[in-house]
This record gives sequence, structure tokens and C-alpha cells, in this order.
Amino acid sequence: MHRSSLFGTFLIQVRELPSARLLDYSEQAYFAALCAQCPNHATNHACPPFDFSPRDYIGGFRTVYVIRTKVDTGMYLKNHDSRSGDAMATAFGIMDDAKQWLGASLMALEAEPELAGARASLPGACNICAPAPCARQAGLPCKLGRPRYSLEALGINLARLTEDLFAEKILWITGGRLPPWLSLISGMFADTEGVGDGIGRHLQDDGYRRQAGVSGKDAP
Repeated sequence: MHRSSLFGTFLIQVRELPSARLLDYSEQAYFAALCAQCPNHATNHACPPFDFSPRDYIGGFRTVYVIRTKVDTGMYLKNHDSRSGDAMATAFGIMDDAKQWLGASLMALEAEPELAGARASLPGACNICAPAPCARQAGLPCKLGRPRYSLEALGINLARLTEDLFAEKILWITGGRLPPWLSLISGMFADTEGVGDGIGRHLQDDGYRRQAGVSGKDAP
């Protein structure tokens, strides 16, 4: 299932995979070692170490919808404050903006009837409760009841996955310059097949609303 939706500075692309195929991209030991060097390690419920097998978690669903949000950095900077002249700070600012609406949109998707029982996979470390710290830091259960794990936290090699599914590399800063686009990879684990178009439409429509600063029936 392929879907691409362009709105403003974002391109939404959705690919449907059997969960067993996603496991072909699992490199759990390698990414667990990388995660151990991150400040979110053991302080965020959606980050390692886990008390379960990521492979079993993935295999507990029939289907995964891999979602790529491709951000046109040049167009974004034309429409937003340029922030600092530091490319790294600008890149993280752009991605934080995208993560804010994308995370909320993915969580809302879980309530759609055709995705009953689905679980969102957020891009990067979960920040749904921000600016409050994650409850894990106080030794408390996740406030969501069940964390939403990113694909990389589950040990998935996003570089290989992105090249295979979207025929493009994940770009990053080189020589102190922003790339022409930035990619955020998220997903939806589900037992329902064939709803990639609906996921794409939802994210496209919700993206329009959030960029316009409106919601519901007031949206364009």
C-alpha cells in the first residue's frame, strides 16, 4: 500500500508491511547499545531497557504501517522563523515542530474504528507528556497506560528500511548545512490490513489543520 500526500512543507508517505517482514530490519543488540548512550535510556518509558522482547511486541501485530514525514527544509524556513544560524539547532527545531503534531495525530488515529487495537509508533523518543518529565523518572507507570515505542527503540534499522520502502536515504547535516529535506519515520502497528490510504488522509487533513491553527469543522 503506497500513499504520498503533499501539504505545505510536509510530504506524507505510507507503506504497509506484514509485521514479519519488518523483523527483517531488526538489529536489536546494535541499537540497544546505541540507546544506552542516550539520556532517555532508562528515563523514558518508550526507550530501552525493556522488560519484554521487542521482536515479540512487533510480532504481536499482523501489520505495520510505516509512515515517512518528509520535511522540505527550504520551504519550511521560508514559512517559519529561521531560528538560529546553527544548522543543528535549526534541524532539531524543525523536527520538534513536526513531532508535535505528528505524535498527536498518530495517537488520535488509534481511536479510528478501522484501527481498533492499533498502537502508534512515534518518531523518536516519546514526548507526549512534555513539558512534564516522563513518569519513569519517578518510578511510576506510563501515564498513557501503555508506552508508544519508536521503531528504532524496538531495534529497527531505519536507514535500511527507508531506503527499501521509499527509495531514498535519510539525510542529515553535512558541512554545517541543512539537507534539502529531513525525514521522520513513525508507524502504526495494527491487525487491520488495507487502511494505508485512510492513515495518509488522516495525517494530511490533520496536518493542514495544525499548520493553519484551526481544528474540526473550521479546517480548510
